[in-house]
Amino acid sequence: MADSLEAEWNSKLRTLSETQQEREPQGEQNRKVLSEPQRAASLATNFPALWRDPNTPDRGRKRMIRLLLENITLLRGEQITLHIRFKGGLPKLLALPRNSWQQRQTSPDVVKEIGRLRDQHSISTPIHRSPPY
Repeated sequence: MADSLEAEWNSKLRTLSETQQEREPQGEQNRKVLSEPQRAASLATNFPALWRDPNTPDRGRKRMIRLLLENITLLRGEQITLHIRFKGGLPKLLALPRNSWQQRQTSPDVVKEIGRLRDQHSISTPIHRSPPY
């Protein structure tokens, strides 16, 4: 039994190694297809689509931001002021109201409705679910 498992394991490792060797030149070729200026232009034209793509990981979004922004300075006063400087040197000034968190706060009507529903449906109320099989 152990010999057959080991033989199968070695076969899978060989297949993996062969596949990696076949794909390595293709990966290098794909990276060489676009020059650095072409990549930058592609990022600039496709930025919104890449940013919104659910398959783009957060690490990728952070990298995209680092490619575009030089620095951001945040000043708090009567309003929140952001001084943004892009890699090309272009500055941008944004001013947000100090209470901008209130714009994203859940509506009091929704909170009230949640409370009403919570009072009507206690924990002892059975939840009708299909069996987990």
